[in-house]
Amino acid sequence: YVIGWQWVVKGVGIIDVAYFLGSSCVPELVTIPTFRYLCSVYHQKLCQKGVTDYSFNDAWTHFRLCIIDYVFYLIVCKWHAMSLEDVRKYKEKTKDGLPLRSLPHMEKLIAMAVEFLDELSLH
Repeated sequence: YVIGWQWVVKGVGIIDVAYFLGSSCVPELVTIPTFRYLCSVYHQKLCQKGVTDYSFNDAWTHFRLCIIDYVFYLIVCKWHAMSLEDVRKYKEKTKDGLPLRSLPHMEKLIAMAVEFLDELSLH
């Protein structure tokens, strides 16, 4: 089990990786190849620690679903009530995640979620 202190729920551990990368990477690193590589590093570490029943394909599928979930959360719980002025105000603060203070970051996450929806045939 992995414990995430933002909320308590039984789920896939890779959600923390997806939410961390989705909220913390500079826009230049918000790319599918970068996220896929970092997901593979995470999976390799799991295997090195003895996990044997979790394939990379499963991890990558779960990661993509978690990114879709994260973008859905951002749209429903954050962005729907924000204006461009809010983004400018957030940009001055470093405590808020990049999805709240960077339009390029927002655009890349949305494009990535759309591509993942297509890849997973979830439209």
